[in-house]
Amino acid sequence: LIDAMNMFLRNYVRSPYTDANGERAGGPTGMIVSVRKIINDFKASNCLVVWDGEGGSQRRKSIYKAYKAGRTIRMNDPNDFGETPEEKLANLRLQRNAAQDYLTLLGVPQVRADGVEADDLIAYVAGKVDHPGGCVIVTTDQDMLQLIRDSKIAHFDGCSGLDPADVSRPCGCPLDHSEVKVYSPIKKVLYDRQRFISDYGVLPENFRLVKALTGDKSDNIEGIRGFGDRTVAKSFPFL
Repeated sequence: LIDAMNMFLRNYVRSPYTDANGERAGGPTGMIVSVRKIINDFKASNCLVVWDGEGGSQRRKSIYKAYKAGRTIRMNDPNDFGETPEEKLANLRLQRNAAQDYLTLLGVPQVRADGVEADDLIAYVAGKVDHPGGCVIVTTDQDMLQLIRDSKIAHFDGCSGLDPADVSRPCGCPLDHSEVKVYSPIKKVLYDRQRFISDYGVLPENFRLVKALTGDKSDNIEGIRGFGDRTVAKSFPFL
C-alpha cells in the first residue's frame, strides 16, 4: 500500500528533472522509479497506490480549523524556477495528474475517494487484507505506525494449536488478520511490531495516544510542551 501523495511530493521537491520542453517533470518520473523500486525490493504480489480524495481534509478541518494550516512546499532548487505560489500549485497539480496517467498506462492499480484522505483508505484496506505475506504500508507519515500488527490465525475447534505466527497455515485454519508493517523509504527501515516497540517504547496500537500528547507539527496540531515520544514512554509505561 503506497501513500501516493507522500511519495509524489518527495520526488516533486527534490528532483531537478525536466522534460524536452524544459518543463519540470521530477514528480511523475521520480514517482514511477520509486514505485518500481518498491515493487521489486519487496517482490510484491500486489500493489495499490492510494491518493487523497478531493476535499479529503474537510471533515477534520470542520473539527479543528487549524488542521494542516501553514503547510508549504519547499523546492530543492534555490531559484525555484521563478514561479509564483499560484504557478507552483498549478504545476504541482499538472505533475500529479501526469503521475496518475503514467501509473494507469503501466497497469498499476490506484484508488482515491472524494472526501477521504489517503490515510483513512490505507487504514481501511490494511484492516481487510487477508494474505499469507501480510501487508506493507510505504510512507514517511508517522500516523501510519499505529496500524502495525502481527498476524493472527483463527484456529478452528480441535485444531492442533500451531503457532499463530505461522502464516503458512499448514493446519488449514484461516487468517483472522494479516501482519501489517510500515516501511519508511527515507529511513530505509521496515517497522514490524517488535522493531516499532524497540524504537518507540510503546505498543503500536497505543501510538495514537502518544501523538495526542506530543502533537503533530506536520498537521499543525500542538501537543503538551516538553512532551516527546521518549518522555511519554517513560512517564506512562503502561502504553
